[in-house]
Amino acid sequence: MEITTTNRGKPCLIPENCRFKCARVTKTTKEWRCTTDRCKARCTPDLDTTIVIHSSTCHNHSSMTAEDKEKHKIRQFCKRKATDDISARPSKIFCSELRSTESQPGLYTCQRN
Repeated sequence: MEITTTNRGKPCLIPENCRFKCARVTKTTKEWRCTTDRCKARCTPDLDTTIVIHSSTCHNHSSMTAEDKEKHKIRQFCKRKATDDISARPSKIFCSELRSTESQPGLYTCQRN
């Protein structure tokens, strides 16, 4: 189970190849719902977000592939880096991240024109 951030900087949970955003927080639980429009799937892990206590996994869409997960991680890193270091060029940030990650062959290519 991974925790990343959404495009707006909110926490995002990826338990089983689908992304969930935090929908509701109570004193004892956090409720997460699927980020895909019109999908009613929900997930309720414990407060440490390590074990899923309850899950209604009736998704109405296909799940994320490993390639989609890798793209999401690279995109989020580039966005964080761009806000931290505003003087760096986006192409430099993107290429350096591609070189540093062990991305799948053919996922992205970084060529100099």
